[in-house]
Amino acid sequence: MDNPAATPATDASDSLRELIRAVDALPSPPPVAVTILSSVHESSDFAEVAALTASDPALTLKVLKLANSSAYNRQGRIASLDKALVVVGVAALKSILLGTFIRGKLLADRSPSDPIILDFWKHSLGCAVTAQLLAERLAPELREDAFVAGMIHDLGKAALLVARSEAYERVLDYAARTGEDLSECERVAFGADHGLAGKWLAESWGLPPMLVDAVWLHHQADALSDFPGFGKRGKRDARDDQANALLGLVMLADRLCREAMVDYSGSLGDLESPLKSASLAARLQIKPQVLDDVRPLIAQRFAERADLYDISMDAATFYAEALQRANGKLVSLSVSGTREQATLARSRQVLEAASRLAASLATADTAEKMLDALANDVFSGLDCPRAAAFLAAEDETSRALGWLDGRRLATGDPTTWPAPLREMLTFPQTLKKEQRHGDILALPLQFAGERFGDVFLARPLSSCPFSEQEAAAYRQIAHLMAANLHRLALARQLAQRAEELSSALGRLSKARETAMQAERLAAVGQLAAGAAHEINNPLSIVYARAQLMEHKEQDTAKKRSLRQMMEQIERITGILQNLMDFARPAPPRLRETSLNDTVEKTLSLLADAMGASKVRVERDLDQTLPRVMADPAQLQSLIVNLCINAQHAMQHKGGGTLSVRTRNDPDKDRALLVVRDTGMGIKKEVLNRIFEPFFTTKEAGKGTGLGLSICYGIVQGHGGSIDIESEEGAFTEVVVGFPLPSLGKSAPVSREDPETRHGGGADVLVVDDEAHIRDILSEALTAEGFSVDTAKNGHEALQRISSGRYRLVLLDVVMPRLDGLSVLRALVAKRPGLPVIVLTGLAGQAEMRQIAELGAVCLTKPFQMDEILSHVRRLLAGEQDS
Repeated sequence: MDNPAATPATDASDSLRELIRAVDALPSPPPVAVTILSSVHESSDFAEVAALTASDPALTLKVLKLANSSAYNRQGRIASLDKALVVVGVAALKSILLGTFIRGKLLADRSPSDPIILDFWKHSLGCAVTAQLLAERLAPELREDAFVAGMIHDLGKAALLVARSEAYERVLDYAARTGEDLSECERVAFGADHGLAGKWLAESWGLPPMLVDAVWLHHQADALSDFPGFGKRGKRDARDDQANALLGLVMLADRLCREAMVDYSGSLGDLESPLKSASLAARLQIKPQVLDDVRPLIAQRFAERADLYDISMDAATFYAEALQRANGKLVSLSVSGTREQATLARSRQVLEAASRLAASLATADTAEKMLDALANDVFSGLDCPRAAAFLAAEDETSRALGWLDGRRLATGDPTTWPAPLREMLTFPQTLKKEQRHGDILALPLQFAGERFGDVFLARPLSSCPFSEQEAAAYRQIAHLMAANLHRLALARQLAQRAEELSSALGRLSKARETAMQAERLAAVGQLAAGAAHEINNPLSIVYARAQLMEHKEQDTAKKRSLRQMMEQIERITGILQNLMDFARPAPPRLRETSLNDTVEKTLSLLADAMGASKVRVERDLDQTLPRVMADPAQLQSLIVNLCINAQHAMQHKGGGTLSVRTRNDPDKDRALLVVRDTGMGIKKEVLNRIFEPFFTTKEAGKGTGLGLSICYGIVQGHGGSIDIESEEGAFTEVVVGFPLPSLGKSAPVSREDPETRHGGGADVLVVDDEAHIRDILSEALTAEGFSVDTAKNGHEALQRISSGRYRLVLLDVVMPRLDGLSVLRALVAKRPGLPVIVLTGLAGQAEMRQIAELGAVCLTKPFQMDEILSHVRRLLAGEQDS
């Protein structure tokens, strides 16, 4: 049977209040009894006491019966109530009164033959006569009060039997079987023990405080902390000393009576009861001889009073019952010892299983292997009749292990398991703490604040329940399982972190490689820009001189040769311009542009060329694609370069398929252009160099190597990305990403050349640090009828302008000491409206925009002489018109 104290009421305070109300509702003694209990003392007038007693015929018969018993009457029969009261005394009268009321009124519904009632009266009477015997030797003035206090010291038990009949019987049975402390069981079950319940009832009856304390505190040795002991008579005159003395007598009598009647119950610890009584006697300053004198007299005194309380027991029967109880106790102790040995043996087996399991779990690297270890080392080794385990796996699924009658059930849905095993799984995977239900022990698998599953074990119904030692050993097993499952979880986390770290390192390496390539391309671009500038100046001289010679030459063949020279110079100029565009790409004029429309337009322009090369063009354009932020002209140039490169890559295969796709990339909020060809592909060892200027995989003379470099510059200018994947002999795929309008940033749009107003003047000032360029320009302008002056640097130019008046200035940008832009700003400040033509071979788009904003015309080197002369004539003509 389960401990009834283990399942108290939901709210202990409510249970206690209900108990108080139930005790208060118990019947009270009749008025005559209340008067006798509260008002009659040893010094009271016996005539009045006799009159009160006579009003209750049952009480009168009890007094006469006691007076004529062998315990009192030594001189013949007593027929007078007055004489009988003198013989038995007031204390005995009160005891009879209380006993009659408790038996006839309070316990009227209980059968006198009820074992619980018989035990109650036997112990009460035994305690009463023992207290009286002690009082006769230690405090004679308390002789009768000690008897009364002994009779009612367990009044609280009677109260609980009436107020909580069935529940209290279960508590009494549990305490008797297990040896648990009865008072503790009562407090857990009801919120109050029988001492406190007896106090409430005694107070409601109006009993004297000394009796109330004896009922309440007879199990609380600490209540005697201030008692000086049974010393000289004068020290006991105070009422408090008398109350303490009476309480001490009842406490000691309760222990001596239990020893004499073998009336204690419980575990091996109860064998210490004699030692407890001796210890209490020493505390009360009672010599051991007093206890030795009292023990042999308890049975005789009990037999003398037994008939008065309807207890059929003489001294021989008293000892016979005590002997019977002692034999039963010895048998119980033997059974208990055997049970303890069996419990220890089972606990040792569980600990050995835990040791085996620990070794197996140390090498288990999966949850399934841990379940195998649990089945082999624990369930099989302990011969469990029924067991189950549930593990919460890393993939959020559940792994189950069922064990029934020595065999393992296939892991699967527990609802398909046999009924005996299903019945024990009343709360699978909802366990928060250890629970026991009948023969089932349920343990959660918890470690470091995490829950990994549950384990259930069950004993056969005929076996004893799990002991605390066994439960502790099984807890160790659950802890081992949970700790190793936690180890697996940590290992999975570490593996995942390692994979994430490896991926991050890969991305970092790629980003570093991209950054290094960008730096390399930037360095190449700067080198290319410098080289282009250095080439531009001498090339401009050659080009200009060739133009002058071609203009003067009359021989047709020579003119054709000069024209061929100029065409090659122009070709060189185009290459240099592409190189400059890579080094200093023009900032795109961004606006919302349809990528699909631009692709369609470009592919239609290239359709004939692709058809001639036997290239089949496939389109897969996402019609839901949003517009992108791009420069339409640069975007078209990008697509043309990519398609032409793809066409060239497929020529050696006699044609192929060009696939152009567009799609949305919502993860990065961009649009993608994918150009894929089935050409020869690119070798892996050169794949990271394809954006370098002048690097080409084509045959010598088949390309300049600037196409992809220009594409790279265009994409960078748009804030986009370009990636290439290729497999030699199979394919090449270029993926370009463009920002969408929500993320794109518009670059400033170059302004058109503004109209300029000019002041008066007649001469042209040529400013350039190259003497040959100054000479050629002077020669060409002079031939056209213009007077020319020259300056070799910016400082000289400003000096000449400040000292003379010029109608127009031809100005180089890159010059030592003072560059052309600084000179131009000074001219705008000093001579606003003066026409200026700026000649540059290195100026980027930003500088060219500044030149335009300052009102000058910008021409690039190498220049067309006719173009320069045209601008000069136009500007000077415009000045005259104004």
